[in-house]
Amino acid sequence: MAKIHIKSEKLTPFGGLFSIMEQFDSTLSSVIDSTLGLRCGSFGYQYSEIIRSLMSIYFCGGSCTPGCHYSFDEPLSLHPTLRTCSSDTILRAIKELTQENISYTSDMGKTYDFNTADTLNTLLLKAGSIN
Repeated sequence: MAKIHIKSEKLTPFGGLFSIMEQFDSTLSSVIDSTLGLRCGSFGYQYSEIIRSLMSIYFCGGSCTPGCHYSFDEPLSLHPTLRTCSSDTILRAIKELTQENISYTSDMGKTYDFNTADTLNTLLLKAGSIN
């Protein structure tokens, strides 16, 4: 015979996502915010919250940032502590993290643009060294 559990809290189709996001908060949030710096002092979203919101869009089956957030807003708001930001905030934060391209002109006269993205590369190295 199957066991039946009666739940009093609201159910969400993305319930498994909450445990992933809590793990993200306990391991990566401090690394992200210490590497990228605090985005704001008293209100608004930190970079760790923005990256978590972006991840939740893709983990919930979304394929793009603009417009997708609204279909996930209600289920994700059921978690008592997770804050999710709008797609506009995500896109603004991505733009804030961009760096200018470095141009190189070869002896043949061809110009090549590349971007070292030093801050994001540092974040990648620090995140990779977490046990």
